[in-house]
Amino acid sequence: MTSGRQRMNSGGGLSMNLLRLVYGNRCGLPITPSPIWRSFRPTLTLVNQHVTQTQDTTLNPSLTAISYFFHLMATVVWLGGMALLVLVIWPAQRRSPEWLPLLDMIEKRFRPMANFSLLVLLMTGVVQTGADDNYGGMLDFSNDWSQAILGKHIAFIGMIAIVGFLQFGLEPALERAKLLASRGQALDDLNRLRERQRLLTRVNLGLSIVVLIFTAIATAL
Repeated sequence: MTSGRQRMNSGGGLSMNLLRLVYGNRCGLPITPSPIWRSFRPTLTLVNQHVTQTQDTTLNPSLTAISYFFHLMATVVWLGGMALLVLVIWPAQRRSPEWLPLLDMIEKRFRPMANFSLLVLLMTGVVQTGADDNYGGMLDFSNDWSQAILGKHIAFIGMIAIVGFLQFGLEPALERAKLLASRGQALDDLNRLRERQRLLTRVNLGLSIVVLIFTAIATAL
């Protein structure tokens, strides 16, 4: 019968060999030729080889180019559309209130394009992040690049949260207020909701610029 000390040595040998396999010669741990280790060693070796090959795999250059193309196109649509609303359309509407129905149509037309752009940005961003040589894992923020990407993702999550609130919270209330305003009611509520919509859109534009800043920092590293 195997004694308790022998079982401990066998388990300890397995633990050290796992460390030895993962970290190579850096840990300086001796390999204990225990029966448990000999039975697991082929499987663990295959796993280690698979992980190494996965880390060394880079994205096909053609796929990288396609990903960057759609990422940049989505950025142009998203950022350009919001800049047009904030810097051109809304100031013009303040000077010419009779343009309001046309401007409402423009905003509704832009909304699905903005949503699709966010989806494209998310998908292509995930692909590009995973293919970058600086990427060390989902929760690895040990280098400057990963910290810049973290800041970028926090700003992007803020953008998505604002878009969700605008479309599922504020827009329905705005439509109800427009209906009441057409009957001569709740004009103050309509104006208040419009101002809130524009404020949040300005915040989203600011977050988009923050995303670009962090992207520039990560690209320079």
